[in-house]
Amino acid sequence: DGFAGAASFQAIAPPPQQPSGNQPQGSQPQPTQPQNTQPQNTQPQGSQPQLHVEPAVTSTYLMTARIRCVGNERTLHVDSDNLVSTKSDANDDRAVFDIEKCDDGSYRFKSKSNGRYLWVYDTASGDQLLSTRAASGTDEYTKFIFEQQSDGSYRIKLKKTGRYLHVDGGGDKLASTRADDNDAFTRFHLLSP
Repeated sequence: DGFAGAASFQAIAPPPQQPSGNQPQGSQPQPTQPQNTQPQNTQPQGSQPQLHVEPAVTSTYLMTARIRCVGNERTLHVDSDNLVSTKSDANDDRAVFDIEKCDDGSYRFKSKSNGRYLWVYDTASGDQLLSTRAASGTDEYTKFIFEQQSDGSYRIKLKKTGRYLHVDGGGDKLASTRADDNDAFTRFHLLSP
């Protein structure tokens, strides 16, 4: 099921979904230690997006983790407006996620702070931001594919669109699929909470 050692924390090593060219078969990253800093607040933006509900997703809990961006060494955090960013690097429930494996081999992330799934509003009229704004987390915009990189990090791809999560490291620090870059801001480590 992609995990090494149930008794101690190990970073996820999901089975290869779509080889990225530099993903060694069967390799697993080394766990990394979290860093603590002080939280920051953000201002609410926009209204609640409408969610297209598709058939129920069957998923199984695998682990609880924090997700750290390689580009700025900060963890993803659900802000007060439910957008996900690296503005705050607090080690609280807003930066901790239950990772679930779906029956189709993809993964979902449920926020420990509000019980909602990470979701990307990646439609023609959407803002492409990663958030927990959707009340129900049962559609294809909550499913992600891990692609392990040679440095042990992962690129995380939205299954529905094939676009990768990216943190705007020099700007608003929001996680989204707005940029389709392949740099350190599209690579992430899973850390023990």
